[in-house]
Parts: sequence; C-alpha cells; structure tokens
Amino acid sequence: MKKIQFIIFVLALVISTLYFIFTLSFSTGWALGEAFLHDFFVEAQIANKEMFKWAVRTVIASGVLLLLNTHKNKKLFVMNFIAIAFAVFFLVYPAIITLGYMGPLKEAYKELPEAFLTIIVAINYSNISTDIFDLGVIISYLMMLEAVLIVIVTGFKIVEQSNRSKARKQFDLGVHE
Repeated sequence: MKKIQFIIFVLALVISTLYFIFTLSFSTGWALGEAFLHDFFVEAQIANKEMFKWAVRTVIASGVLLLLNTHKNKKLFVMNFIAIAFAVFFLVYPAIITLGYMGPLKEAYKELPEAFLTIIVAINYSNISTDIFDLGVIISYLMMLEAVLIVIVTGFKIVEQSNRSKARKQFDLGVHE
C-alpha cells in the first residue's frame, strides 16, 4: 500500500505539472495571429488565462501534498486531509473548466478560414491541427482520474488507520486484563 500511496501522490504533481505546461503552450502558436484570427484569438486567450490561473493552483496543491508527507505517512493527520481535499478540488475543477473550453474552441478553430491558418502555421513552422484541443481533453480526464485515485487511496488509508487503532485498543485491553 505504501508504494501505491507514493505513486498516486507523486503522480498528482506530475499530472499537475503536465497541465501547467499545457497551459503555457496552449495558445502560443496563435499569438502571432492576433491580426488574422480576431474572435478566435480573443476566446483562446480568455481560455488560456483562466486555465493557467488554475494550473498554478493545481501545481501548488499537489506540491503541498508532498510537503506534508501525504505520500509516505502511515497515519494521515488533519492537515493531510485538508491538503487532499484541496488537491482533489484543484484537479477536478480545472479539468471541468478545460473540458468546457476545448470543445467550443476546437469547433471555432475548424471554422477559421484556411488562408488565415496557412499564414499562422507558416509563421510558426507547424501544421494545421486540432491536436492541442484533444490533448487538453486527455489531460483533463487524467486529472479527474488522478483525483479519483487520490480519494480511493485516502479511503484505504482511513480504513487502515481505523483497523490499526482497533487492533491497538484490543491489544491494550488484553495487556491490562
């Protein structure tokens, strides 16, 4: 259980960092296309700023889990549970926000005139692709899965702590009789 606990809580930081990097690169390719992309550019920037704001919080919350030794404590304390609650929230809420942005932005991107996209990809040495939107969806689902795994591991830890406490009480009663 200890190895699984370690992997799950470290994975929270890895996925959070991946989301953070995604938000840094999300609209970089379109930055030079402000003059050509108009409304799409503005909407992508709004989405990017919102996702970035939450990505920073997600990385911090995941880092706090590790700072409080949640990944290796046998017994979880009140601060561990508070940190777990924040980490789960900061994994799920940004994932929902990102999913909400990806679909409409992908559709808006597909509706852009090909001439504008050709200019943008030529400037950025890339190609016309919606992969960045699909990546956002994948990362969002990974964040939600990670939150579920954290809740499951925490549940197992609570049961483990309860069983350990019961065994200790039974042992103490047996010793004192």
